[in-house]
Amino acid sequence: MGDFLINALSARNQCKSHEDSADVLLNIVDCFKLISPGIRSGTHSLMIDERIQNTEIFNGQTLHAVFSSIGKNNKLADAKKLWFLYTRKAKKANVEGVEIEVNYHPRNNESYVVGEGSVDMLSDLILISLGGSHLMTQAQLALVSGERQRVAQNVYDLKSIRRIVPIYEASNKHRTERYYDHIRKETVAPMTLPPDIAQDVLSSAIFIHGDYFGIHDFTGKIIRFKKTLNNVYHGFEVDKSELSNSLLSLLGLK
Repeated sequence: MGDFLINALSARNQCKSHEDSADVLLNIVDCFKLISPGIRSGTHSLMIDERIQNTEIFNGQTLHAVFSSIGKNNKLADAKKLWFLYTRKAKKANVEGVEIEVNYHPRNNESYVVGEGSVDMLSDLILISLGGSHLMTQAQLALVSGERQRVAQNVYDLKSIRRIVPIYEASNKHRTERYYDHIRKETVAPMTLPPDIAQDVLSSAIFIHGDYFGIHDFTGKIIRFKKTLNNVYHGFEVDKSELSNSLLSLLGLK
């Protein structure tokens, strides 16, 4: 799936109201929620460049100022609560700042941003950006700093992040009980986890030999996820006896 960095250069005064600010923040929170099982398991990581707190998001106000000025019972208050819930344990990005140009990919001269960001923006990380502007809602962003440049994958809401992370969709083939398929002449493994739980397991799974393997924390069940199409996967339960010792070791079960 990759590791993620919150893009400090994505707050560019793009919001027109507190309501807009709340929508943009709740969209980014949806990204955090989807990847949080993988972050908790240590399979993936989330980094934050704390410069984002002091960049302007609405009417000349920084993100910190917007958070400080809101009441307790509105959508923005919910966004603030969830933002800090997911970012408080995020790894801190390198404090070394460099001037970075953020542009479309392919680059053009119509609209771009230049500002100081963490040097980590130039490493192989997926950017999570505050949306609300045409530039920051691109699937890819061109980053340039002096002679260094790269094309970064960029996400900003649930729809955009679902394009690049593995997504679980149940298969009718795998029922809640093991059965024998007389047409295929094979025994079919069961899948007892509901889709939302299966997605959490997939989000924290490890990629081994073309498939994802994950463990459901509560039951200890091992789930093997196979690609259905593009980044969509279906899953089924496997027994430890079906797996090699090397694979069990990778899963921490040996």
